[in-house]
Amino acid sequence: MSSELRRFVSSVPQRPDAIAAVLNGRSVETERPPGSPPLEEFYAAITQLGAATGPAIDQGLVEPLHRALPMSQRVAADPRVWQWLALKGCPELVWRRWWRASPPPSDWGDTFTVDRAARFGCSATLNGVSRNTFARLWWVAEAFDGDYDRARRAIANQDLFQAIFERGYGLYKPAARACLAELEGEGEKPVRDAVKWLQFCLGTATLQALDEEAIRVILREGLQASKVAQLGARGVGTTTPVGGGGRGKASSGGGPRASAVRAADGSQIDAHFRIEADGPTLELRYESSGGRSGGPNPRNLDYRDGMNILLARLAGLGAILEEVLVDSEPMRKKPRVERRVHFERGRLPLVLADVTDIDALRSSIMTRARMVGQDADRRAQGGGSSRALCLVLSGVSGTASGIQEALALGPAG
Repeated sequence: MSSELRRFVSSVPQRPDAIAAVLNGRSVETERPPGSPPLEEFYAAITQLGAATGPAIDQGLVEPLHRALPMSQRVAADPRVWQWLALKGCPELVWRRWWRASPPPSDWGDTFTVDRAARFGCSATLNGVSRNTFARLWWVAEAFDGDYDRARRAIANQDLFQAIFERGYGLYKPAARACLAELEGEGEKPVRDAVKWLQFCLGTATLQALDEEAIRVILREGLQASKVAQLGARGVGTTTPVGGGGRGKASSGGGPRASAVRAADGSQIDAHFRIEADGPTLELRYESSGGRSGGPNPRNLDYRDGMNILLARLAGLGAILEEVLVDSEPMRKKPRVERRVHFERGRLPLVLADVTDIDALRSSIMTRARMVGQDADRRAQGGGSSRALCLVLSGVSGTASGIQEALALGPAG
């Protein structure tokens, strides 16, 4: 039993016969990796597990394994390290974790399959790392910066673990935290649909440009859309007809080409918009709000909620906010410079995925839009902040109609 961590000089092929041969005693040359830690603490942790088998080993070992092997991520990314630890360090524990039989077989080759070989072997892929008995524990603890409670929760559900750590975003710590927070306790299909939506959104956004909250927003949209789709498949009505308010309010908002925004739960809210193409940019024309519920001609009464939802979904699609214009009928007759909403110097263009507080951005847009084209007396009066707006956008690929549908409905189920 080695007193320090080793690695194979050459990787063992990921074939059952090659893995079994090493377990049966075939000699393989090893070397000391950079910064190789001693293994006394690791072996002591195994002793503390007693006769534990199956998932109890994961729960009991994830913290002491990570603490006992304080190696760099560069070393931990080397599959030869994990191959050595499983094949030469403590193969009996690997056997107990996955097959619970005791003692291990006298001839490993008699029982080996591709799946079993993967638990001892390791390859330089996400799938290879997530299958190795020890690599998976070390990396999940690393992803949560040593928050071992989170690590134990993530490792407790194999489907959840695979949804996070068998995809590239799982290596980005804010994404790992967001996935655990939003997906834990969800069913298999909602989880699958949510990560599918996240991967789709990452096709038009840089992962590292998104913080944890932005990723959580994307995942919530995916989960809600999946659940709405399942209700629809069972014939449960969850939406109201297009053109009417989703909260029991008759509204005159929207036009023949406008779409109503649907909230994360699938219900239609009273907020209407349309997308128009203008060369390399897109223009999102957002209807103004007016009247009140129960009064004459109420219009776009969910103005604030609708704008928050649209800004969050635009962030998920990688949109860049280039310009904001007041878009009321009288203002459209004025030069563009007189319609422009002014922000602090250097604020625009704004990558929406970088925004950590969507509600604050929405509030700022409304407050500043209220001042455009108004005289001093009108500015001093209250109200008038829920104006028709045109958001000029770039960075979003697709047709105007397709983008409009995606923004209105959220992620597809």
